[in-house]
Amino acid sequence: MKRVYILILGLLGGIVSKAQLMQPKETFTHADTLRGSDNENRDWWDVLRYDITLKPDYKNKTIEGSCFIKFKILKEADTMQVDLQDSLVIDSIQIKHYPDFIKPNRPRKLVRYDMPYTKHDGCYFVSVPHYGKGTTHTIEIYYHGKPREAVNPPWDGGWIWTKDSLGNPWISVACQGLGASSWFPCKDLQSDKPDKGVSLHIITNYGWEAIANGNEGQVHDEVRTNVYWTVKNPINAYDIIPYIGKYTNFTDTLIGEGNKLDLSYWVLSYNLERAKKQFT
Repeated sequence: MKRVYILILGLLGGIVSKAQLMQPKETFTHADTLRGSDNENRDWWDVLRYDITLKPDYKNKTIEGSCFIKFKILKEADTMQVDLQDSLVIDSIQIKHYPDFIKPNRPRKLVRYDMPYTKHDGCYFVSVPHYGKGTTHTIEIYYHGKPREAVNPPWDGGWIWTKDSLGNPWISVACQGLGASSWFPCKDLQSDKPDKGVSLHIITNYGWEAIANGNEGQVHDEVRTNVYWTVKNPINAYDIIPYIGKYTNFTDTLIGEGNKLDLSYWVLSYNLERAKKQFT
C-alpha cells in the first residue's frame, strides 16, 4: 500500500508557502555565478542521495548537523564544488576509501580520509581522489552555524524562529529563492536532483514534533526527540523542509487509481478539530 504524507499547514498556524515571490536581482555576483552554473567542478558528478542530520537550537537560533552526499562519477576530475552559504561553516569533510598501501596477506579495509578543501564565495572546493568513471562514493560533511533568518517569509528566505498562537516554539525554513545551501551542504543546482531520494534525521527538544517530507521512519526514543523521515524518489533540494513545533497527527484514506492511499495530516495541536472538519 502506498503512503501519502500531506502536511496541512497553511491555514493552521504560521506556515511557509513553497512559492517565494522574490524580487528580480539587478546585479549578479561571482557567488551567484558559482551557485547558478553547471561548471567544471559540478558537471562531473551526479547526486544520488542526501542523508541529513539536523539539530536546531531555538534559543540561540543556530543549527548543527551533517550531510552525507552519495554521488556517481560521470567523468574524471579532481575538484568538487559543495555549496554552503557564508552564515554556516563546514567543520570537516571525509570520505571512505581503500588505503593506497596494503600489507601483504592483509584484507582490504575501508578507512575514513579527511578531504582537503578551500572556501570561496559561499562554496567549498574539495580535492577528491582519482576514482574511475561510473563508480559511486559518499562524502561525509559536518557543519554548524547561525543560518540567515527570514525577515518576511516566504518572500524573504531563511530560517523561521517564531511561536505559534499559544506561544510554543515553531521552526521551519523558506529556501526556494535563497537555495537549500542556506541550511545544509549540497549541490545547490536545480537540474541535479538526488536520484535515490533523501533522508532527514531531526533532533529536537522534549515535547516538539519534527515533521519533514516523505514517510516517517525510525523514532529513536519515546519522547520523539529523534525522528527520521525519508523520501525514496528524486526531489528538489529546496523542497526538503523541516517543520518543528507542537504538532499532532490524524489519518484518513483516499481511493486512488488502482489502490487505497493512506493520508497523514500533521497540524498544530490546538487546530486538530478544525482541521478534521476542514479536510473531511
